[in-house]
Amino acid sequence: MENTGFSNGENLPQQGILRDIADAYRKNRMAAAGLTIVLLLLAGALLAPVISPYDPYAIDFSKVAAAPSKAHWLGTDELGRDLLTRLIYGARISLAIGVVPAVIAQIVGGAVGIISGYFGGRIDYILMRLTDVVLAFPSLLLAMAIMYTLGGSLMNLFIALSFVGWASTARVVRSLALSLRGKEYVEAARSIGVRNAVIMARHILPNCVPTMIVLLTLSIPSYILQEAGLSFLGMGAQPPTPSWGLIAIKGKEYLLSAPWIGIAPGVFILITALGFNFMGDGVRDALDPTMKG
Repeated sequence: MENTGFSNGENLPQQGILRDIADAYRKNRMAAAGLTIVLLLLAGALLAPVISPYDPYAIDFSKVAAAPSKAHWLGTDELGRDLLTRLIYGARISLAIGVVPAVIAQIVGGAVGIISGYFGGRIDYILMRLTDVVLAFPSLLLAMAIMYTLGGSLMNLFIALSFVGWASTARVVRSLALSLRGKEYVEAARSIGVRNAVIMARHILPNCVPTMIVLLTLSIPSYILQEAGLSFLGMGAQPPTPSWGLIAIKGKEYLLSAPWIGIAPGVFILITALGFNFMGDGVRDALDPTMKG
């Protein structure tokens, strides 16, 4: 392994990051509440077959649009399926839709931002103009165009949401890379002949990771809401997938006769978005130097 001979004093040790995050959650009750909500959602999604009382795909025409009761806590949907069960299984879909595109967007946007900010010049110009093109379109409209072109499926939904999300991350990371490339340890590493790829991986990237983690946690709820919007327009997950957005669009047809079908998934989406936002606030408080003290 190539040794630069210089230590990067600005890299944050892993244990220090975890300790800062733990302290932030102890001080911020809303962030702790958000973390609790997210953990409960993850537990419910992982243990769905164990805790769900019914089969999410089992149709019972004798219980179509049944009101909430002891047998069905949140009632049933338009096909007699237990609504609570479908929402529990839907947590798997909605959380995956929130997390997977967010991670892909951070990886792609982070790589573009670091390369653009570190090299500058023509490379920076080309990459940032490409970023401007993506940012010029409303994210939901661009995702709709991609879904219309590729077709409705979960994989295409991941592709569409990842494509519309990387540009904003690239902008933020580029600004960090621009400030970091002039640091003394980067100049020293460059002066002794360390390769650019090594400098970006060992000196630039570690200092961008805390900001990228904050962006990741704060972007997850936006992807969940975008999926709900696309499903509402018929371009998200397809039946009989128990997606919260898909359940909500079906429920709008029964708002007067069976309002629980549309209200329940909306409440789940709202709670999930709030949970991730509050959790992201805690991560920001721990990793953002301007928030300390």
